[in-house]
Amino acid sequence: MSNDTGSTPGGPTTTAAAGDHFEVFDPTDGRVLDLVPAADEVAVRATADRLRAAQRGWVDLTVAQRVHWMRRYRDWLLDHEGELLALVQQETGKPSAELGIEIGSSVSVIHYYTDRADEFLADDTPRPSSPLTAIKRFRVRHVPYPLVGIISPWNAPLSMFLWDAVPALLAGAAVLVKPSEHTPLAAAAAVAGWTEIGAPPVLAAVQGAGATGSAVVDAVDYVHFTGSTRTGTAIATQAASQLKPFSLELGGKDPAVVLPDADLAAAAAGIVFTAMVNSGQVCVAVERAYVHADVCDAFVAEVLKRVRGLRQHGDGYDSDLSVLITPQQLEIVAAHVADAVAKGARVECGGEPTGVGLGFAPTVLTGVDHTMRVMTEETFGPVLPIMRVDSVDEAVRLANDSAFGLSASVWGRDKTRARAVAERLEAGTVNINDGVTHLLCHPIPQAGWKSSGMGARFGGRNGMLKYTQSQAITENRVEVSVIGVLAGFPYAGSKNTVLRTAGRIIDGGSLRARLGGRALTDQRPCRVERDIAAPASAVFSWLENGHHIARAMPAPAVMMEREQGRGSRFGVGAVRDLVLPVGFVRERITVHRPDEALGYVITAAFPPLPHVGADIILEPLDDGRTRVIWTSQFALPPVGQHALNLAFAQVFGRILAVCANDLES
Repeated sequence: MSNDTGSTPGGPTTTAAAGDHFEVFDPTDGRVLDLVPAADEVAVRATADRLRAAQRGWVDLTVAQRVHWMRRYRDWLLDHEGELLALVQQETGKPSAELGIEIGSSVSVIHYYTDRADEFLADDTPRPSSPLTAIKRFRVRHVPYPLVGIISPWNAPLSMFLWDAVPALLAGAAVLVKPSEHTPLAAAAAVAGWTEIGAPPVLAAVQGAGATGSAVVDAVDYVHFTGSTRTGTAIATQAASQLKPFSLELGGKDPAVVLPDADLAAAAAGIVFTAMVNSGQVCVAVERAYVHADVCDAFVAEVLKRVRGLRQHGDGYDSDLSVLITPQQLEIVAAHVADAVAKGARVECGGEPTGVGLGFAPTVLTGVDHTMRVMTEETFGPVLPIMRVDSVDEAVRLANDSAFGLSASVWGRDKTRARAVAERLEAGTVNINDGVTHLLCHPIPQAGWKSSGMGARFGGRNGMLKYTQSQAITENRVEVSVIGVLAGFPYAGSKNTVLRTAGRIIDGGSLRARLGGRALTDQRPCRVERDIAAPASAVFSWLENGHHIARAMPAPAVMMEREQGRGSRFGVGAVRDLVLPVGFVRERITVHRPDEALGYVITAAFPPLPHVGADIILEPLDDGRTRVIWTSQFALPPVGQHALNLAFAQVFGRILAVCANDLES
């Protein structure tokens, strides 16, 4: 989003220095609207000091009390909507139909955050993550930055500062606003309204150009900036040098991808609106369209039908397009179009200034490519370049071939396909069959990728908590002195051993690691072999059947199925419970090679069994017999493992004996 200052040689300027004041111009006719005092570093610091002093009382209010003041301010904004929007129109030249969104969207933000402020700002109480910290009680507070600075752009003078000031104020911060020097009047009037309702003096504005903005960065504790990538980079550098947190919503070069199955009339209407609203001076405006070759000609025809019907320079609601707000922006738009034409682009309509104020005719370009500035740099004007592509893959590649990643859109009837394309695009927000209304969706973040920003606006609770710092407070549920004794001075090898062992048991992962680490991997598994006079397929079927296993147990047992396998009851793929008089074993059966190998893992048992895994290998012998090799591994220290191996060898041996008796008789 462009937000740079300066003047255009030979033409009217939007701001002009006059001592310690600057002039504000109407972009439709160049007349001077006002002479505004510019705040220097001393004035900015003094304003910041007053805000900090007031913030101490503001943060001590309950959330409900801050909500009360914000709702009174909402009422004031609605009561003074006419005067505020008149100032916006004078400063920006916007058509009447585009003015209402400034107040309407801001009131919507107030409604969203006042309704949820208590919930969003409530302390978090996470649970302990380990038995070692189970005696602890945790609380995470959200403490506001004392003073938040908001440096806002000229394309939406009211909403672009209110969207960010509202959650910051509700969080308990004071807010210092620096509007664009091109459009300071409406923002100043809105800030004055906060004072008029008698609210605590925690919202103020300072006016000026780059030097004033730099002073704001130095004076505050957190900075949110909306504007150009160039200025945003400078602000980020300045804030980072002071270790101050910041968030940036910067430039965009938003692509639209039109799939071959798109509703072309709807896609053309949506893309034209998103490209031309506010004469393209919207951070998420469509600035390039990639259209599948199968539908490109028809899509261009639909676009031209709509663009050629747009009205410009009319009065009231008889105008669809505004002028450009600054002469610098008019110069950029004209330069991008001229560069494209010089490199072979075709002007389907528009392509030049209107000659009325800072107007530029709504323009459609075809025959464009990525050698042209209009396809790679932010234009921020009423220009829609359309590029024909041969495949969806090419559209995605070109859409991602950009330094920017603010938002994007995909247009197609098949929602599943459109979603798949959306997930491949490198942008903070991707709209399907829509272009701009995500700006009004407060629960989702508005975040720029790449050079389009850092951090995010909105995003539900995060949109408020970004103006706070986390403070974790811990306390003991029960005072247990043994923890302090073990962890404190004086150090001792015995205390260290206890703590290390406890940590391994609690957090070690596998039972092998918990009980001894790598040394257990060298232990010998339980192994039983038996030759059975039957083919391997018969042995496999017998062993796969859980009823046989239960019948072969040394004590009466029942096998119960929990999850049917691949059509073979109690067989491969099943989870089955073996219930014994003294406990139970739950196992999952797997197959390695049909008729040659089975496997199982004991997933639960009582009493607990530190089981690693087991395999039953069937080796066909030349004389028709089958050699069965049954191995099982338990993760225990050597003495315990030896005893368990002996016990399970008896069980496995009995099972194979019953198998042999059944199959050989």
